[in-house]
Amino acid sequence: MTNIDLIQKRIWIVRGHPVLIEGDLVRFYAVPKAQVLAIARGFPGEFCFLLENWELPGFSGDSSDEEPPLLAFTEYGALALAYALGTPHAIAMGVRCIRAFGEFGKQDSSSAVLHNLPD
Repeated sequence: MTNIDLIQKRIWIVRGHPVLIEGDLVRFYAVPKAQVLAIARGFPGEFCFLLENWELPGFSGDSSDEEPPLLAFTEYGALALAYALGTPHAIAMGVRCIRAFGEFGKQDSSSAVLHNLPD
């Protein structure tokens, strides 16, 4: 299984948008969560957004009551984050994330495993 396949399995559909959750990007980009959160503060809504409390059960294991709400990153946000981080590893993984989003979008809806949360 390639990196792109692994990334693709972590893409969720939230509010009708394919997204990667912050914890996955922290792992993919190999950076501290605090750095991701600091950069994301300046991003517009089409790059990332906070998940609402009712959306969190869909991401069990990624969050606890003691942690702040999770951020969901669109493909724009995932790539912008990689370049804002500026490390060669993050940039390379950001490109792989974009490829995974592209492949995810090409999937036939009858064969795609979509993790839909209510809109």
